[in-house]
Amino acid sequence: MIGDAISHYRKQLGITQKQLSDKTGIEKARVCRTENGKHENMQIESIFRYAEGLEVDPCELIKSHEKYNSPADNRGFLQRVFS
Repeated sequence: MIGDAISHYRKQLGITQKQLSDKTGIEKARVCRTENGKHENMQIESIFRYAEGLEVDPCELIKSHEKYNSPADNRGFLQRVFS
């Protein structure tokens, strides 16, 4: 899931959820929900904000979603993000 990748990269940077929130402008509660897989409707803008805050390419976050989900889940995820 994309939340797993966000958590991984955040920990790799050695920052807290609060610090990621401050870097991205995404509220801390939402960062927590996203990392725990409870935020379903992620907008493309959010992916770019997370990627910038985590200092990674946005494609890395999207690829991580593809790695852990079925092709049908990935199509649904991409349709939600790009609609």
